[in-house]
Amino acid sequence: MRFDKRMTDLNALFKFTYGLYVVGVKDGEKFGGCVVDAVMQTTVEPPTLVLCCGKKTRTRELLLENKAFSLSVLPDDVDTEIIKNFGFQSARTADKWAAVKHRLRNGLPVLDDAAAWVVCDITDWRELSTHTLFFATIVDAENGAKKPLSYTDYRERKTKGGKTMKYQWVCKVCGYVYDGDTPFEELPDDYVCPVCGVSKADFEKVEVKEK
Repeated sequence: MRFDKRMTDLNALFKFTYGLYVVGVKDGEKFGGCVVDAVMQTTVEPPTLVLCCGKKTRTRELLLENKAFSLSVLPDDVDTEIIKNFGFQSARTADKWAAVKHRLRNGLPVLDDAAAWVVCDITDWRELSTHTLFFATIVDAENGAKKPLSYTDYRERKTKGGKTMKYQWVCKVCGYVYDGDTPFEELPDDYVCPVCGVSKADFEKVEVKEK
């Protein structure tokens, strides 16, 4: 079968269930990371998962270099500044973890307010068209009391509580809507979608009704 974009409603992908997570990875004397949604548990014994990360991100470079990472599950009541901090700027120029409360587990950062967290060793990876798929074994984990945030809940919350504007910049791949304080046109050229990792060029300007 051959994919035909004209005959395919990719909005169907929004019905898939995803969480939102913050990756933590070493970057020399500091730490890097980003927001991701493409994470899935694969086996129970040993406990393993897969993580998908955009090829153009600094986080992917650090994952390949260090072969280990932490994953903080964002809670339902997460401060939106956390998402902005890890999603609206590049780890090449910003020390993202310096701006948030966190602690170290196995030498890697996890958010103090996470619904849960895991620390993983990367065992293998596969290169896809726009992303790298990392296979990892869980070496440490802790469950919390908070309810995790789903990507669907996050999108609906943004739609209901969004800013008044005449247009929005929307990711053509995953539907993510940019709502940062910096005008989209002024974002650095290496900006990538915080959810699916595609480049700035993969966003389109969409007109919306003012509220």
